[in-house]
Amino acid sequence: IYKIYTNELEGSYLKVGDRLSESNLELESERAASILRNNGYYGFTKNYFFYYADTTSAQDGALLSVVLENYTRNEAPSAARQHTAYTIGSVAIEPQGNLRVKESFLKYLNQIESNSLYNESAINNSYQRFTSNRLFSSVNIEMTPRDSSYVDCKILLSPSKLQSIGFNLEGSVNSTGLFGVNPTVSYTNKNLFGGGEYLTLGIGGNYQFMIKDPKHTTEFSLSSTLSLPRFLLLPSRYFSGPVLPKTNLSLSFNSQKRPEYERSILSTSYGYSWNHSQNLRFQWYPFRINAVNVFDMDEAFFSSLSSSYLQYTYQSHLDIGGGVNMLYTTAPETNPKRSYFYARFQGDISGNILSMLDGGLSKNSSGKRLIFKVPYAQYARGELSLVQTSFFGREKKMSLAARLLGGVGYSYGNSEALPLEQRFYAGGANSLRGWHSRTVGPGNSQLDPSFKIANQTGDMHLEANLELRFPIFSVLNSALFADAGNVWNLSEGFDDTFSFKNLSKSLAFSWGLGLRLDVTMLLIRVDLGIKGYDPAQMAWRKPNEWFAPNGYTIHFGVGYPF
Repeated sequence: IYKIYTNELEGSYLKVGDRLSESNLELESERAASILRNNGYYGFTKNYFFYYADTTSAQDGALLSVVLENYTRNEAPSAARQHTAYTIGSVAIEPQGNLRVKESFLKYLNQIESNSLYNESAINNSYQRFTSNRLFSSVNIEMTPRDSSYVDCKILLSPSKLQSIGFNLEGSVNSTGLFGVNPTVSYTNKNLFGGGEYLTLGIGGNYQFMIKDPKHTTEFSLSSTLSLPRFLLLPSRYFSGPVLPKTNLSLSFNSQKRPEYERSILSTSYGYSWNHSQNLRFQWYPFRINAVNVFDMDEAFFSSLSSSYLQYTYQSHLDIGGGVNMLYTTAPETNPKRSYFYARFQGDISGNILSMLDGGLSKNSSGKRLIFKVPYAQYARGELSLVQTSFFGREKKMSLAARLLGGVGYSYGNSEALPLEQRFYAGGANSLRGWHSRTVGPGNSQLDPSFKIANQTGDMHLEANLELRFPIFSVLNSALFADAGNVWNLSEGFDDTFSFKNLSKSLAFSWGLGLRLDVTMLLIRVDLGIKGYDPAQMAWRKPNEWFAPNGYTIHFGVGYPF
C-alpha cells in the first residue's frame, strides 16, 4: 500500500509550504482511498487514514504525519483487520425481462475482466458504457466478496422501452393572416439487430397558406438514421472510455412545392460521433451528398430575380462534401435544473475534392463544371451559437437565458452563390419572434414581391436573444423575451449587403410574451412576438402599431427556443 500511495504523490492535496486545512486533509483521504480501490482494495474507505500534526517542532508550521490504520476512525483498535487486495472472480451479465441482446455486444460494453485485480474505475466505466447506450432503463452492478481474496461481479440489466413513436407540432400565424403548420412524426427502435443499433424514421411536413388565397407552399420529408454503437473501421480498443462512439448513416428525401418552383432533395451522409469528455462532444461527417433538383420554375419569377447571383441559388446542383459539429456544455444532463452554458459550432465544406477533377469534367454555358449534367456546389459555411442560462429566485424556479448566434457562408470556385438550402434565414418560433419564418431581411430589403410566400435568405446571420422565464402556478410558466438580428448578403453592390457602418439600421428587433405548459417530459410553448424595429421600414413601430396588421406574430412550439 505504501508503494502504491507514494507513486501517486504528484496529485496530492498536501504540499510542503501550503496552509494546513481540514478540507485538504479530507480531500487527500478521498483521493488516496480512490487510488487504493483502483488497485485491488475493494471496500477501502477514507476513514482508514489518520493525520497527526506536530505544531511544537516547527516554528509557524506543523510536521504532518499520514498514518494508515487497520481500523476506521469510528472504530476501536480492537476491530483491526488486514487490508487485502481483491481479484475479480466470476463476471455474470444478466439481461432482465425479454431483452434479447447479442452476447458479443454485452462483452463489448463490459470492462470488468475475470481474474483481474479489482479496479473501481473499470466498474464505473462499465456502468457508464451500459447506461449511455439507451438500451437499458436501469443498470445494477453487484460486487459480492466470495472470500478474503476474490469478489464476484453480477451485472443486472433492465430493458428500457425499445420502440416508441413521437409527435411534434409547430405553428405560427402573423397579423397579415399568414399561417404556418409544421408537424413531424418519428419512430425509434433502440435495438434493431440485437446489438444496440438505434434506428430513427421520420415523416415531416410544412404547410404555409393564407385564408381565401389559393397560393400556398407545401413541404414533405422522409428521413432515416441508423446509429451503430461503435466506430467502424477502427478497433474497439481505441474507445474504451465511459461513452460509446457511434457511426451514423442517414438517408432522407425532401420535396417542396411553391408557387414559383418545385424542388426535391435526396441526401445521404456517413459520419461519426463521440465524446471527448463529459462536456465536449464531436460529430464528424467525412462524406455527405445532397442531390438538388429544381423544376417547374416559373419563368416570370426567374427573370424577376435581380442578378445572376440570385438566379444561381435556384438551379439544380450536386453538393458533395463533409462537415463537423462540436458541442461544449457545462451541464451534460438532458434537462438541466442548474445554471449552465453551452457553445455549439457547425461547419461544412463542399466541392473541394471534386474541384481536383475539373480537368476531366465538362462545362455548361456558364463555364461551370458538371457532374451527371449538373454543376457541383463549392462553398464553406460555419455557424456558432453561445447560450447561457442562469437560474435564480426562490427555489431557483426563475431563469434568464441569453443566446448569441452568428453564421456565415462563402461560395467560390465552381459556385457563384451559396445553394438555397445552405443560406441563412431569420424569423420564426426559434428566432426573431416578431416575424414569421423567412419574412425578414436580408438587410434593409423589402419583401420580394416575386415570392407569393416569402423566402428571404442571406449569406450571413447575426442574432441575439434574451428571455426571462418565470413560474405562474403549477405547471404553467411564462416568459418575457427580446430578439434582435437579421440576415445579410456578402456580394457588394446591393442594398442588403452587410456593412458595419449600416449595422444598427439593419438589425431587426422584436419583443413579446410567452406561455409555457411544462409537464417535465414535454414543454408546450405559445409566444406572442411584436415587431419593435423594422429594418425594411428603417423605423421603430409606435405602440398603436404593435397590434396592427403585420405588427405581430403568434408562434406555437414544443420545447424552449434555445
